[in-house]
Amino acid sequence: MIILLHANYFSLGPPTQSDVALSPYSSFLRVFAEHFCIVSVNVFILISGWFGIKATLKGLCSLLYQVFFYGLIIVLIGLAMCVH
Repeated sequence: MIILLHANYFSLGPPTQSDVALSPYSSFLRVFAEHFCIVSVNVFILISGWFGIKATLKGLCSLLYQVFFYGLIIVLIGLAMCVH
């Protein structure tokens, strides 16, 4: 999924208005694939973090705390940017 993510938008660029007009189904599939595959980056980070911790309850709690802490910070920044 990460390879598809890189090949889709980074190599080909996002679909332009003329791409959408000429081939709407292809453009929709490219956008759908981008949104579907963007999750793979987050999953990769979580898996890397899981194997980087010691397999204990304390290690799992530490990983989950970090995920929720930074997730909350990102959501708050996003909300602050939308409320301006």
